[in-house]
Amino acid sequence: VRCFRTMTNTLWALAEGASARLSGFSEALDPAWLARLRDLGFEPGEEVACVTAPRFGAPRTFRLSNSFFSVERTIAECVLLELGRE
Repeated sequence: VRCFRTMTNTLWALAEGASARLSGFSEALDPAWLARLRDLGFEPGEEVACVTAPRFGAPRTFRLSNSFFSVERTIAECVLLELGRE
């Protein structure tokens, strides 16, 4: 999976310590991954925060509700966020 979308509004672009609301998923996301993310609680309207953003492309850690998830770049680039909410 590789999402060719402006990366400024994706889960991967979320800076460490920042949070945003999920707005949806790229059409390029494999349906199996979409189902798995939804099973884990990744739904539009949910707030997600970036807990760790290691360098060199390592998977990042995100908090959703009271759970923490490690998400690799190819998947995180397909999770879309709402921008401009403070």
